[in-house]
Amino acid sequence: MASLYSFIVLLQPIPAKFLQQHIPKEHQNNCMAIVLGPHGKVYNIKLETYRSDMFFTGGWSQFMVFHDITESNALLVRYEGNMVFTVKVFGTDGFP
Repeated sequence: MASLYSFIVLLQPIPAKFLQQHIPKEHQNNCMAIVLGPHGKVYNIKLETYRSDMFFTGGWSQFMVFHDITESNALLVRYEGNMVFTVKVFGTDGFP
């Protein structure tokens, strides 16, 4: 069953509470995630853990550039399971 999580700030972590509740322990040590972009393109994004939070790092900046993501955008990130995330980008008007 997929879980929903959204964030607005570009470097916002995936919170520890979300990790504990939705990502199985055996996946929490993964250093890579698959991110499905809004246009269907697949990205391999490096994950890094700092304290108890997890961040998208390597490849994330290229993802943001490719999709013209700025601080004025909102992102909806859906966890699909098995370290696969789908990202939807919303403009300042609230539309994808």
